[in-house]
Amino acid sequence: MPDSTAGGAAETGIPALAVIDAEGTVIGWTRAAQELLGYRPGDILDRPATLLLMPADQAGMVGGGPSEDDVALLMARTLAPAL
Repeated sequence: MPDSTAGGAAETGIPALAVIDAEGTVIGWTRAAQELLGYRPGDILDRPATLLLMPADQAGMVGGGPSEDDVALLMARTLAPAL
């Protein structure tokens, strides 16, 4: 999985990507996804992707995670029609 090693992911143009397999498990995670959502690869890889849809305190995640406002913004961006 591509990842940036110098500077922020936004500087390198690598998008925030989560790769989810057919069983719904996160199998890929970019640095931009970490910067956007706050989950380190060790916190989210090989875990159910549904954890990305609930606050970290309810998901039992370590290392924080997105706030409720971050989740709402992400959902709005995801559900908004493409312009």
